[in-house]
Amino acid sequence: MTADPSKRYYLRDAQDSDLPHLGALQHAALAHEPDTREPNLPLAALDLCRAAGSLWVAVDQKDELAGYLAASEIDGTLFILAIGILSRHRRLGLAAGLLDRAIDHARWAYLPAVTKIADTASPCQVPALRGRGFVMLDEKRASAGLRDALDAHAFAGEAGTRLRILARLL
Repeated sequence: MTADPSKRYYLRDAQDSDLPHLGALQHAALAHEPDTREPNLPLAALDLCRAAGSLWVAVDQKDELAGYLAASEIDGTLFILAIGILSRHRRLGLAAGLLDRAIDHARWAYLPAVTKIADTASPCQVPALRGRGFVMLDEKRASAGLRDALDAHAFAGEAGTRLRILARLL
């Protein structure tokens, strides 16, 4: 699947051979966002996402990694665990393409929604998600699993009260 009109990048399912590179990709992609960083997922968690078919990567024409999106099911939704794009590959539509890929996967799996915990202070996160049809959920009305995920993010020291659950109904 092409990710941008210039056809310089492609989206594909992550492969076993990508796993050794994903740790470095996560650190590099998130290095420029110290206040609103996505979680760095252990390689074992990324491998579980890959095995479940919910880990996608953006690659250039040389098949070098430029970004990734990892997701898992929580309470019947496809929950985006992390998304990251290397800084030199940003603003080319790769994050939007990866989000669309996750949305398409959720539709294919007959899931009713795609969910993500986002930092409201991030200049890009919430607007990008809203641009893809995500809306903020009232955390008091969210499912137990999503509330637990929100609490885990806050416990990990990520952005605290600025965190919100967003959802895209399908």
